[in-house]
Amino acid sequence: SAKKRISRYCAFLAAALMLTGCGGTKYDMPYEEQGSVSSYQLFNIANRETIEPFAKDLCVAAKDVTAGGPDLQQVGAAALFDTKNLETLYAKNANNQMNPASLTKVMTALVALKHGSPDEVAVGADVGCISEAHHYVNEVATGKLPFLFTSCCPAWAVLVKKQFPDLAGEVSQELTPMVATARSIKVNRPNARVVFIGPCAAKKLEASRRTVRSHVDFVITFEELAGMFDAKGINPEEAEELPVNIKATGAGRGYACSGGVAGAIENCINEYFPGTEIKIQHAEGLADCKKILTLAKAGKLNGYMIEGMGCPGGCVAGVGTIIPPERAKVAVEQLVKASGQSVPPREMQDLAEKLSEMD
Repeated sequence: SAKKRISRYCAFLAAALMLTGCGGTKYDMPYEEQGSVSSYQLFNIANRETIEPFAKDLCVAAKDVTAGGPDLQQVGAAALFDTKNLETLYAKNANNQMNPASLTKVMTALVALKHGSPDEVAVGADVGCISEAHHYVNEVATGKLPFLFTSCCPAWAVLVKKQFPDLAGEVSQELTPMVATARSIKVNRPNARVVFIGPCAAKKLEASRRTVRSHVDFVITFEELAGMFDAKGINPEEAEELPVNIKATGAGRGYACSGGVAGAIENCINEYFPGTEIKIQHAEGLADCKKILTLAKAGKLNGYMIEGMGCPGGCVAGVGTIIPPERAKVAVEQLVKASGQSVPPREMQDLAEKLSEMD
């Protein structure tokens, strides 16, 4: 119907604006007047035709334009343009960065995809966060260990073990968020099939390890998930807001961005071990990771908690992501701020110990 075509057209153009941002740079994207192309495909389509933007400055709508336009009051952001007459017909929050869909809507879409029961991996990050805080305070701050390497990034952990094998023992043995979440699911639902969904392709390697593969059955990226949604005709934006019990704290949710792991552990230490001196270093990108490992090997980072992220920007910049890392970082920050608790409860350490003992 015409209404549906307009809706798709609006959503497409709004997505294009949000992906490209503001500036005077020419952008290229697929364009068919009657077609429908989802935002995640914009930069993945071969033989794209370049079209001239109808405004050299991509901020084509400096303010809302709603008079005489369609009734889109229920839409958070939208834009509708007449590309022949170069006119903005409707604009509402056209230049705002917005999430493709809320967390609960994405979870609802997962249920629709395969009758799943979604769990937020940030809960597993909370488990690791409180454990790492204990580890740093008891082992590093006391001088028993020279420093502590975080372990949640598989690329970083493999880099340490292969190129700096004499430092491999300093990689934390605490469970990664994926493994902690998977094990907690298996405790309550032993017959469940656990599928980890995220932007990181390296998690596929982690899931193949002997100690992990019995708990994590499959790993898919956001890009692969988007393809599944597309194939099944599921639009997360149109999904209902079904009630989802989300227990994660701001600490666990912040893990996805560079510096977020160390920052979460620091917040836990300040909360539960006040007065402890905390030294932090973090590296993002394998080149920087090598530099910081070289410094650690030389004894220049003793007493530090050292966070390494294989991708510049952290997990949000993984190869399986579907939105620009900068935009993903903003979305993560919003989730952190919206969390009911800033750090996990101290008693979560007991859960961490039980999960670590599982085979």
